[in-house]
Amino acid sequence: MKALIPFALIVLVMACDSSSGPDGSWLVGDEENGVYVYIEDNNNTKDRVYQGVIYSGSNQSVIFEGEFDYSKHTPIDFQNSNIYSKWDGDRLYLKDNSFLRAIK
Repeated sequence: MKALIPFALIVLVMACDSSSGPDGSWLVGDEENGVYVYIEDNNNTKDRVYQGVIYSGSNQSVIFEGEFDYSKHTPIDFQNSNIYSKWDGDRLYLKDNSFLRAIK
């Protein structure tokens, strides 16, 4: 019985984790002013284009869904949630001052 208590606490903490959002997205910023982001590589791994979804941090509605053009020519670890800084409505900024520009 004592062994189940730590397991139950871990499950409870994971269930209350607000940093994960819809469809495996992660929070960039805070829930009120930030967004949830999900980025993946498109089918062509030789270009600088990624695809993904930006969700509202407050109500998790879709703000943008589609392709993003990366501003640099070097590959990024797009699955690393720690590299993202902010969303300005057109660009998803990374902490190194590069960005993913939404292609509309």
